[in-house]
Amino acid sequence: CDTGTRAPKQDTTEPRADVFEIHLQSWFSQTPVHVDIDGSRVFMGNITTGSILAFAAILPIELAKGEHSLRVTVNAVSADTTFLLGDSLFVGVNYYSDPKIAFTLQRNPFPYR
Repeated sequence: CDTGTRAPKQDTTEPRADVFEIHLQSWFSQTPVHVDIDGSRVFMGNITTGSILAFAAILPIELAKGEHSLRVTVNAVSADTTFLLGDSLFVGVNYYSDPKIAFTLQRNPFPYR
């Protein structure tokens, strides 16, 4: 469950992806999280998921097709990735106590969905 704020939907005529979701998957416990796409904040809040993927906090985001950058900041630790968005993309984000943030990008929904 998340207790954060999301950016308003963008009004654009560019082709949109059918599905773009960020799944904050495991090891979040009232953890402060910031999510930025292309340099704009799309989510800021505290997330609790525990250690089981089925309890992921899911952030559906409307986004135009094309190349994008993603930055996730958890407890002041940041990780970046870039991706090419076509029809659909699911991004899993895991936070480990090392501290380390790991991304999983895939075209098909996660099995718990």
